[in-house]
Amino acid sequence: MKLPTTNRVYPGRSKIFGLNPNVFFLGMVSLLTDISSEMIFTLVPLFLRNVLKAPFVSVGLIGGAV
Repeated sequence: MKLPTTNRVYPGRSKIFGLNPNVFFLGMVSLLTDISSEMIFTLVPLFLRNVLKAPFVSVGLIGGAV
């Protein structure tokens, strides 16, 4: 038995990987947000030390608190 590929609520609207397009794109946005926050989190100590000239103790305290 083959499952239909169209959405029952909105006929003619196809699914992406078996998911409603809204759910799929919400997951993609969540993934990209996760990746970007991890990238920023790794750059914070460099920004604090090189741009703001914060002492190493401050960078350690800020990094340890997060």
